[in-house]
Amino acid sequence: MKPFTFRLHTAGRRFYFLCYTLAFLLLSAAVFSPFILSGKSFIWKPDGLTQHFTSLVYFRNWAVSIVRTLLTEHRLSIPLWDFSIGYGSDILTTLHYYVIGDPLNLLSLLTPVRFLEGLYAFLVLLRLYLAGAAFSCYCFRMKREGMAAFAGSLIYTFCGYGIALAPVHPYFINPMIYLPLLLIGVERVLHKEKGNLLIAVTALASLSNFYFFYMLAILTVIYFILRFCTMEHENWKKDLGSSLGRTLFFSLTGTALSAVLLLPMLLQFLSDSRSDTSLTYSPLYRPDYYEHILDQFLSLSYSSSWTNLCFAAPALLCVFLLFLKRKRLKALKAGFLILTATLLLPAAGSFLNGFSYPANRWCFGYSFLIAFITAYLWPELFSLSKKEAFCLAFLLLVYGALLFLLPNIGSVQAFFALFLLLLTLFFLTALSPYVKKHPRGAKLCLFLLISINICANSLFYYRNNVESHLSRFVDRGEGFAVLEHSASGMVSLFLKDPSEFCRYAQDIVPLRNDTLIQKANSIHYYWSLSNGAVTRFFNELALPFEERSFKYDSLDNRAQLHALAGVRWYIQYDPNKYLPYPFDGLNVYDYQGDLYYVSETSDYLPFGYTCSNLIPRETYNALTYLERQQALLQGVVCETLPDGAKAPALTFQDQPLPASITCGSDICEENGTYYCMKEGAQLTISFESVPGCETYLLLEGMEAHSLSQLDLYTLDAAAPYFEEELASLTARELRQKKKDHRNTPNISRFPITCTSEALETTFCYYNQLTESSYDRSDFLLNMGCTQESQHTITITFPYRGAYTFQGISIHSLPLDSLTQQIAALSQEHLENVTFTDNQITGAITLSGPSVLCLSIPHSKGWTAQVDETPAPLLQSNTMYLSLPLEAGTHTIRLHYTTPGLKPGLLITALALTLWLLYLLPDKTIHPRLRTPKKAPHTSTHQQTNTK
Repeated sequence: MKPFTFRLHTAGRRFYFLCYTLAFLLLSAAVFSPFILSGKSFIWKPDGLTQHFTSLVYFRNWAVSIVRTLLTEHRLSIPLWDFSIGYGSDILTTLHYYVIGDPLNLLSLLTPVRFLEGLYAFLVLLRLYLAGAAFSCYCFRMKREGMAAFAGSLIYTFCGYGIALAPVHPYFINPMIYLPLLLIGVERVLHKEKGNLLIAVTALASLSNFYFFYMLAILTVIYFILRFCTMEHENWKKDLGSSLGRTLFFSLTGTALSAVLLLPMLLQFLSDSRSDTSLTYSPLYRPDYYEHILDQFLSLSYSSSWTNLCFAAPALLCVFLLFLKRKRLKALKAGFLILTATLLLPAAGSFLNGFSYPANRWCFGYSFLIAFITAYLWPELFSLSKKEAFCLAFLLLVYGALLFLLPNIGSVQAFFALFLLLLTLFFLTALSPYVKKHPRGAKLCLFLLISINICANSLFYYRNNVESHLSRFVDRGEGFAVLEHSASGMVSLFLKDPSEFCRYAQDIVPLRNDTLIQKANSIHYYWSLSNGAVTRFFNELALPFEERSFKYDSLDNRAQLHALAGVRWYIQYDPNKYLPYPFDGLNVYDYQGDLYYVSETSDYLPFGYTCSNLIPRETYNALTYLERQQALLQGVVCETLPDGAKAPALTFQDQPLPASITCGSDICEENGTYYCMKEGAQLTISFESVPGCETYLLLEGMEAHSLSQLDLYTLDAAAPYFEEELASLTARELRQKKKDHRNTPNISRFPITCTSEALETTFCYYNQLTESSYDRSDFLLNMGCTQESQHTITITFPYRGAYTFQGISIHSLPLDSLTQQIAALSQEHLENVTFTDNQITGAITLSGPSVLCLSIPHSKGWTAQVDETPAPLLQSNTMYLSLPLEAGTHTIRLHYTTPGLKPGLLITALALTLWLLYLLPDKTIHPRLRTPKKAPHTSTHQQTNTK
C-alpha cells in the first residue's frame, strides 16, 4: 500500500483546520477567561516579567538595531556582549534559552515596542495553536480520521501541561510543536521517504532551545525503537541498518545546521554555575507524589517535580480500552508503560533533565502519547462490546474508589472529571442505538463533553489559585510600563558622564534584569545560565545567595567588594534604612511619581586599574574568607604566576569578637544541635562591635533538617517542651500526627534571616542539591558598619527542625585603609575608554611593569591587543580579567566573540552545503541515501493490529 501523504490544500483538510481554529479560539477564550475577567496579562511577575517579556523586548530592540545598521551604514554588526546583563555577559548564550533562536519571536521585529505585550500574549496562544495543528498533522500521517485527530488535538493542546505552563513559561510550549513534527519525520524515514522534514524540524528544535531539544531527542529515540520493533520487515537487519543510518544522517545534519547557536550554548552550559554540581536525590519520590498520581491524571490540583498531566475525557477511557485490546497495539502499550515508569522514578526524571535534579518538564511527551492513544482508539469508543463496556465501568469505579478512599487525594476537579467519564460511558453504551444511527451527532456530543472538561480543568485550576496565582500576573497593558518604572530607568538622572563606566547597587531589587531595557550597569542577575566564575567568586568569599546561585542581587554591601566592582552609587527606596559604608550624601530624585534616594562614593575602582602585586592561587586559597576579601585590594589573584613574580606581603586587620549565644524559648540545644520547636524560633548572639568597622557573622559547617511534630515528640532534648501537649493528645489526634508525619515533605531550602541593630539580611541554605540549590555550608554575612557599637544579632529559623553549626562567630573589619588602597590602585588606570559593539579601546601609561585589571567577568571570548599586537588575557581575582603590561604608554584594544560562534558557523555552513547536495536530483549524488530499495509500506493501523 502506498504510504499516506498529508496534503493541506485538499478541501477536507482546509475544512478540518477551519473547524480546529474555531474550536481553539472558543476554548482559549474559556480556558483563559480568568485572565480576561481579572484584567491580567500573560506576563507572570516572577519569571515572565523579569526574564521572558524582558528578553522579548530586548531581542526586538537588539535585532532592530542590527537591521538598522545594515540598512543605513551597510555593515553587519551583531552585538555579542552587554554590560547591562549582570556584571556583563554574552547576549547569545544568556538569552538563547528564552528568545534567541525561536523563529516565532521574529514577529517582534515587525511590532512597535508599545504593542509587544499584545504580541507576547498572541505568541502564547499561537504556540498552543501550532501544537494542536502539529498533532493533527501527525494523526493524518498515521491515517487517523478527522474527528479522531480533532479530539486528540484538543486533549493535547489543552492538557495540564499547556494550561498551567503556557502563561507562565511560554517557550515551554515549543517542544509540543516540534515533537509531532519530529515523529512525522521519523515516519517518513521508516517508510523510505525523503528526510527533509526531519532535517528541518531537528534544526528548528535545536535552534529554538537546546534544553528541550535534549528531551525531544530522547523521546524520538524511544519512538524510533518502538515503531521499528512493531513494524513488519522482509529483512529486519537490512531495514534496521538502512533506517537507523538514514535517521542518524538526517538528525545529525539538522543538528549541525543549528551549530551556530548550539555549539556556543553547549560551551556556556559546561561553564555554567550549576554544571559541576553533584546533585543528590532519593531513589523514590515522596509518598504523596505517588498517592496523587491518580488525581493528577484528571486534575491540576497537585503538582510536584514539574509533573503536569490533567487530561480531558475520554482520555482515561481510551487508556483503559488500550489494555483491553489483547495482542494488539503493542507499541502504544509499551510506550505508555515506559513513559509512566519514567514519571514514577526520580532517576528517569533526572536523566531527561540532563542528569540534573529530577524534573518532569518532558510531560509534553507523555501528553502527546495520551492524546494519540485517544485519537487512535476514538473510533472504537463508538463500537464497544458489552464486555468492554462492563470492564470500563468497573475500572472507572475502582479508580473513583481509590480517589475516595485514599485520604486527602481525590480533588473536586478529579471527581468532576470522573463524573464526565461515567457520563461518556453511559452515553456510548446505554444510548448505543442513537450512537449507531447518528454517529456524527454522537461524536459532536462527545466533543461537547471534552470541551466542558477542558473548561472545567482551567476554571478549577484558577479558582483554587485565584489569590496566589492570578495575582502574580502583571495587569493587562502595564507590562512595558513596569519595565520602565524601575530604578535602572532613573539612572540617567544622576549619571553625570555617560561615557564613564560605573555600576550601581540597591537596597532591594524589586525588578531583576530591568537594566537590559535601560542599558544601565548594576550587580544583580537572574538568568538560567550564568557565569561559573562569578559563582566561584561568591563561594570563595562565602557571599550569601538570597535564593539561587544564578540569582544574585548584591555583594552583601561589603565596601571592599563594591569598590572592586566599580560601584559608585547606592539607590534606596527608604531613606531610613541602613546605608552601607562608604556611601554618603542623599540626593532625592522623583522618577515617574516615585522617590528614589541616591548616595554616592568616590571610593571605587575605575574600569581598568593597575596593580603590580601578584597573589598565587595557592596562597589565596589558604586564607580565611575575610582575609581573601582584604587581599583583593592588596594584589591580583592569578591562577598562574609569570616567571620571576613574587607574592606580596599581605596584611589583615579583621579580628574576632567575644560573643555568647542565647536560645529562645522555642529552641533547645543538645551537643551543638539546635532543635526548633516551631517556625520562627530565634537564636540571639550577644557581643560588642567596634564602632566604624564592618561587623560580620560567620556561620560555618551549617546543616539543617526539617522535623515533623512527631519527630520532635520522640527527641529526648525536646521531651520536656512537649510533655504536657503529648499527654493531652487523644488517640485520634495521635493518629493524625502520625499521618501528618508520613506526608510531611522533606524540606531542602531553608531561608535563614539574620537581624542586627543596623539591618536585616536573608540567605538560603540547602540540605540537598536540587533545582535551584548550591553546595554551601559556610556563610559570611555583613551585619553593617555603624558609628556606634552593635550588641546583638538574632538568627530566625524558618521551620521546625534540627540546625547544626560547626562554628558561630562574630568578626570586626576596620575600613580605615580603604580610601588609601583605592587611590593607590587607581593612580595608573585605563583612560579614554570607549565602548562599541564587541570592542573596548583605551590608553594607559605605566611607570613600571604591572597588571591591568579589568572590570569584565571572565570569559574566553575576550581577546586583547596591546599596541596592535595580540596579548594574553588572564583570569584574575577569580571572576575578572587582567592584562600584563610593560612600562610605557600603550594602546589597548579588547574584542569579544562568543566562544564557539565561529566554529559553529562553519559547521552550519558545511551542514547547509550537505543538505543542498542532498536536495539535488536522485541521480546526481548518493541515490541510495534517498531512494533505497522499495520496502513494503503498511499503514500504522494494520501494522499495530498484526502485532
